[in-house]
Amino acid sequence: MIKHKSETPKEVRDCWQTPLWLFDALDIEFGFWLDSAASDKNALCAHWLTEADDALNSEWISHGAIWNNPPYSNIRPWVEKAAEQCIQQRQTVVMLVP
Repeated sequence: MIKHKSETPKEVRDCWQTPLWLFDALDIEFGFWLDSAASDKNALCAHWLTEADDALNSEWISHGAIWNNPPYSNIRPWVEKAAEQCIQQRQTVVMLVP
């Protein structure tokens, strides 16, 4: 098996926007209110949390479903936070994970 080494610079590997066709299809079903792992450039919801908001140490206040496409370099804390916030916010959390 041939291994492919990414040529994407390390500092931007975790900053990909979800493909719009995928997000739009899921948004029709869930009606997302908050993007909990976004940047000002790639946010897909009217409300979003950025790295500066420190989403892993913040409440994901939301009045509807929560979208989360976490940094793939460290997924586990995002899954744990999503499970916690799903219960605390009483909202559906949908994650895009490999």
